[in-house]
Amino acid sequence: MKNVWGLIFLLLILTVLGFVAFTFQVRQTESALVTRFGEPVRAKTEPGLYGRLPIPEDLNDVHVEVPKRESFKEFLRAKGERID
Repeated sequence: MKNVWGLIFLLLILTVLGFVAFTFQVRQTESALVTRFGEPVRAKTEPGLYGRLPIPEDLNDVHVEVPKRESFKEFLRAKGERID
């Protein structure tokens, strides 16, 4: 019975490590450039979880400044609307 629990634990650890090695996350304030052997392969600009090959691909994160949203009142003023 010890061998079964040890095997389950080992498989769980390998699954988690595989998930971490084969995926990457792009946040809202980031863009990611995936390179393979130094050559750009693809760029990801939308936030989300993506897959990659762990050995030949490198991930380069680029911080992107997200412009602040103007308030609704500023938006109406810019359009020339009257604000009460």
